[in-house]
Amino acid sequence: MKEIFLLNANETHNHYLTIESEYARIMAMVDESDMDTYVRE
Repeated sequence: MKEIFLLNANETHNHYLTIESEYARIMAMVDESDMDTYVRE
């Protein structure tokens, strides 16, 4: 059960990173570090 939970958590994290990267690309951010600046405004 623990292995299934950890696998799911890891896959969810990877999915989040993919979405975050794609969001940065679509918003034409220079770098992903700009993400916080744009999201907060």
